[in-house]
Amino acid sequence: MKYIKAILFILSFTMALIFFSCEKGTEPEQLKPGRRDYVWTIDTINPGPEYRTYGMNLWGAAPNDIWMIGGADTKRHPIWHYDGKEWSNVILDEFISGAGICGFASNDIWMGTSNNSMWHYDGISWSKFCEIKYKNYDRVFISSMHGVKSDEVYGAGFATMNGDDESITRVLIKYDGTNWNFIDISEYKEYFERIRVNKVNNDVFIISNRRNSPDDYYHLYKVENDTLNEITSSDKFITFGDIDGEIFPIVDKIIYQYKNDKLVPMIDLQATNFKNRAWGRSKTDFFTVNYDSELGHYNGADLINIQNFPNINLNTAMVFEKDIFIHGKEYNNLMDIVIHGKLK
Repeated sequence: MKYIKAILFILSFTMALIFFSCEKGTEPEQLKPGRRDYVWTIDTINPGPEYRTYGMNLWGAAPNDIWMIGGADTKRHPIWHYDGKEWSNVILDEFISGAGICGFASNDIWMGTSNNSMWHYDGISWSKFCEIKYKNYDRVFISSMHGVKSDEVYGAGFATMNGDDESITRVLIKYDGTNWNFIDISEYKEYFERIRVNKVNNDVFIISNRRNSPDDYYHLYKVENDTLNEITSSDKFITFGDIDGEIFPIVDKIIYQYKNDKLVPMIDLQATNFKNRAWGRSKTDFFTVNYDSELGHYNGADLINIQNFPNINLNTAMVFEKDIFIHGKEYNNLMDIVIHGKLK
């Protein structure tokens, strides 16, 4: 009898341990508040007194391997590279105007241009991958690129005819691992400004600017089975939060999750100095663009102005484990700058 009681006690004790262990395992992981003790430096992209670079986008594989691309007065200055110590210009065989950029490794980077071409970097040099032409339009501008798989990359932008703004139409292009092909969407007079792919579920989102109505500027789309589905529109800012590869639409100072085919509010920043855009490592550690040239930081509890950059318009960023790089443009002389924040 004592033996049976002992067995029952051991069984009940073991089951209790299993129960509490499983119960604990189902608890959501508590994210730590992000640190705010950064050292900030600013580099100016300087092609010389007689030349200009017109920066568009930034991408990097590591803190010592960052690319900034844009337009330029000559073929010498549209592409710049940072090696961890300094920025230097990279000269191509022909004149290009860089616009969209994304990559998957230091030897696998794509660049779309504003003059009808797609380029690829293999770790050694940039080479033109293909010329692109959309229907009877004579110029294609790929303003944004993104992907989470190297054989499924998207580019978005617009096409024009003879440089006439009235002839503008949106364009969407996709790389399937072999070729770049335009996705057949209806022509419409709007600019595709930014495209992002969510690494969690491969949802593809696009922000457009129509500019054809005084109260109907921004539109948010989801691309599904190569079809455009409009999610929402707003006369306020629509931007993206890119937090550890997960994409969160931002509409009028509210950060949303997209669940069950609808936008669900996640973080409401309407009572803060938040302006637009967010980049970060987690939902308790991300940076924001705030009003008055302030860079903000959200740590899960509050959003504060972490650093002021007077007269600089903050554009886009790359966030690493201990570093952040932000491309910006000076208001006064329109020089391109890159801000580098490093945790102490």
